[in-house]
Amino acid sequence: AVVAKGGTDAILRAIAPYKRKAPAGGDEEEHCQNLFDCLCCIVMGTEGKAAFVEAEGMELMCIVARSKDAAPAARVAAFRALDFACTRYAPACKRLVDVRGLGTTFSAFMGKGAAAAHKQASKGKGKKRTEEDTEALSDERCVSLVASLATELEDTDRLDRVLAKFVEQEYEKLDRLFELLDSYLERYFAAEKALPAGLDEAEREVELLDRGLFSVRLVGCILAQLWASGDEGVQAHIAELLDLRGKGRDFVAALVRDHVASVGGEGAQELADRLERAAAIVEA
Repeated sequence: AVVAKGGTDAILRAIAPYKRKAPAGGDEEEHCQNLFDCLCCIVMGTEGKAAFVEAEGMELMCIVARSKDAAPAARVAAFRALDFACTRYAPACKRLVDVRGLGTTFSAFMGKGAAAAHKQASKGKGKKRTEEDTEALSDERCVSLVASLATELEDTDRLDRVLAKFVEQEYEKLDRLFELLDSYLERYFAAEKALPAGLDEAEREVELLDRGLFSVRLVGCILAQLWASGDEGVQAHIAELLDLRGKGRDFVAALVRDHVASVGGEGAQELADRLERAAAIVEA
């Protein structure tokens, strides 16, 4: 109902002033955060995603996420909206590439930009989350967005632009991806040991998905798409980093197939087919 009545455009207009200024005082801060929370709820659904893209929401969120004049909390919320909009929705991924949003995305992926704002926004708020928790959440948001770009884009030009980012600066972003994988695996194994006895397989998976497992699988999907690109330098670097960890390409393929098995909803079969093709190339 909100989307049908033009609510998406109205919320974006209300958010627009905060791209160049921070809220003045607690009440306005809460108002600003509520606007972003409403927007994120809207872009969880396909209809809301379409309205968001049509209303140039991708452009506005990119501006807010990289604006040094915006409040840190607003920059973080804008990045969250980008992630939700791109999840399982190729038109948003295409728009993000077209409006030069890759710089914003990969700056956060490397721990700069919106990711740095995340840490700043989490300080001094009396929140229960530790600094390590908020950093992990920020990392996972970045990995989620990059995974959407790597798996939802089918046209060669845009996908190549995304994957080419991992070649820059002597594969520094690929190195970063493996650093994050190490971190997620550590969290996953720790959480697995702490699980209560008596859980069946489905219950165990539900408990572990938000404790590193989901992000591990997303990293696997990104690595599979990178390998499937056919770039020999990228493939050699991935093989080297896997070998350093005592793992092979079968590890990546298994992560992809585990993710495919958990995918549901609209467009699930098309995504599963793309990922299965990538996994097959990894194993070849």
